[in-house]
Amino acid sequence: MLDNRYVRFVIETGKSSTVAASELAGLDRFTIAAEDGALDSMAYVVVRDGDDLVMLFADGTRVVIEDYFTSTASFAFDGLGQAVELPLDAQPIGTVGDKALYAFSGDIDGARTILLESRGFTALEPLLDDAAIAALPAGAGLPLMLPLALGALVAAGGGSTAAAVIQTTIKGIFLAGPIIDGNGLSVDIFDNKGNLLARDVPLNEDGSFSVTLVGTYTSVIAILRDGNEAADYRDEATGLPRDLTAQLMSVGTGQPQGDGNTLVSLNINPITTIAARNAGLGQDGTIPEGGVSDEQISDANKATADAFGLSDLNQVAPLDIFNESFNDTDGDVTESEKYGQILAMMSGLDQKNNGDQQAAIEQLAATLRNANDADTAQQQVKDSLTEGAVEFEFKNTGNTENEANLLSSPALGIVNTPEVNEEGASQAPAVTALLDDLASQPDDGDDTPITAAQLQQAVDAANAVQQLVALGAEDAVPAALSETLSEENLELLGLTGLTPAPSPYLAEFLSVLKAAADDGSATDTVAELQSLLDEVIAAGLTPTQNIAPNSDGTITVAGETVPGATVTVIFPDGTSGSATADENGAYSVTSAAPQGDGDVVVFSTDGAGNTSEPIVEAYEDTTAPAAPTANDNTNADGLMEVSGQAEAGSVVTVTFPDGTTGSAVADADGNYGPITSATPQPLGDATITATDASGLTSAETVLGYDADPSEDAT
Repeated sequence: MLDNRYVRFVIETGKSSTVAASELAGLDRFTIAAEDGALDSMAYVVVRDGDDLVMLFADGTRVVIEDYFTSTASFAFDGLGQAVELPLDAQPIGTVGDKALYAFSGDIDGARTILLESRGFTALEPLLDDAAIAALPAGAGLPLMLPLALGALVAAGGGSTAAAVIQTTIKGIFLAGPIIDGNGLSVDIFDNKGNLLARDVPLNEDGSFSVTLVGTYTSVIAILRDGNEAADYRDEATGLPRDLTAQLMSVGTGQPQGDGNTLVSLNINPITTIAARNAGLGQDGTIPEGGVSDEQISDANKATADAFGLSDLNQVAPLDIFNESFNDTDGDVTESEKYGQILAMMSGLDQKNNGDQQAAIEQLAATLRNANDADTAQQQVKDSLTEGAVEFEFKNTGNTENEANLLSSPALGIVNTPEVNEEGASQAPAVTALLDDLASQPDDGDDTPITAAQLQQAVDAANAVQQLVALGAEDAVPAALSETLSEENLELLGLTGLTPAPSPYLAEFLSVLKAAADDGSATDTVAELQSLLDEVIAAGLTPTQNIAPNSDGTITVAGETVPGATVTVIFPDGTSGSATADENGAYSVTSAAPQGDGDVVVFSTDGAGNTSEPIVEAYEDTTAPAAPTANDNTNADGLMEVSGQAEAGSVVTVTFPDGTTGSAVADADGNYGPITSATPQPLGDATITATDASGLTSAETVLGYDADPSEDAT
């Protein structure tokens, strides 16, 4: 049985005193008093710290009563000659984390000063809001009526009469990944007009927070603050500690409770931040002048929830993928798990944006603002989340991808994905390897993101490939399977060289693929499939070539390759020519100039950009140039001149009637000359020959010369 003695604890003013929990044992009541009476008229504030009750006085006196809220002893403060009792069942003015404001004396400004100058209780100061205190029962705030600010009217002598206090409780959780000890995170709470209600509300170990305010608030705004540069949470895409760099926020509306109080549930994460941005808050968390209306908040939250496929942004608490309760492989993805999956996709988007957390938020907020209708908004959000899911599942350097099965998330709506077990490991490793190889391909400079529809096509193609290779040699390929294994779908899976359709290689590739299982060829990764396809492409695209000399010294290269391919021929003299293969694959290219000995190089390029290996064949020139034509003339100096046509590039030599010689090179059009004698020539014959680059000399052309200025032609 408790000792009902009335015990008086005397404390020293200006110092901190503690009443140990052990000293309360067996007591019904006790009183705190200052022996010198210095506290009798001193302003004070009464707060709760965990299970301890703390009195803070204006002169710095602090009294800590250990475990008061778990004891059965009733406390009173003996001020101004009378004991004013604090009932054990008293309700606080408001709470912030595990701290609460219970009472104050004197004016509000004095109480605010005490809290702001205290150690550890500054976060309670916003609870002393003029509007909130005005909502308290009559008489609250009078110096002697300590419990009146608690909602219990106390008369002299200790009797009390209950008086209800209307309150708003705001609670929620920050989640971008599991919170880390030492984080600098806290929450500021505002009403929808932008008035500060609570500052620096701390987060609990699980990221949750709560604060209770006197009065009714139909809408509130929460702004997450980061007070240091330490890591704040564990990133879901990498598994690494990370400091929050984005400005996160949330807006919410209150739900009336049966007792007349109000409950506001608030999640704080990148998704709620998108809603807050579209309700009118600035990127840095600024609240517009005049605040935001209840309707703006409700509309933004609903539009964002709908776009992300969530039932509610604030009423459902998300479950992070590292939580031991998270399991999205059991065939029953809860709303909390779905919310957690989407946040993991957002983490993947952060990685895709080089760790820029704000970028994904702003991108998606703009998407919702600019979408013409709800269906468009939802599809565009789904496509963005697909990018994040692919980044998370396939490009995750932190090896945390098995923590979730994002490709099967209800938010994406992708079906036929590989089944996974409870550990997240695939039960269809060949299909998963194909998808993994797809997403892990090096960037080719194309920044076009994969959409949800395209990812579905890739998933279907991966499954179809494995079904094809499982068929027997004599089995017919089902029509649906052939349709799925189209050029476009196989390209989405990561293969290159098949599009544009129709591809000349597809039928042969599928035939080779079907036979691959029989000969042991690997078909479990895109790289292995690409190797098989490359062999098919090489066999079809590599051109044949036949080289034929022409009478004018040019050569013609002809052969076969893939229909429609462009064939390029490089001739011995370094010049080139090209032609497009006809519908049968035939091509023919003739050099522009006569060719001597050397290599002829031929390769083909198709419409998909595939280029064959060059085929090199040596060409030996065995055809002598045709005998040149020649014209003679006697110039004004009496010298003989010879000009005419010969094989282009050949050296034309003239032997004059007196036995002397002269030469010139025929130009690209075959013109040469005039070749002029050194001295006047006697009557007689001149002979002309042409020698090509291969050293082959033509037959002689004989030109009779009679020294007459008129031209003779041969």
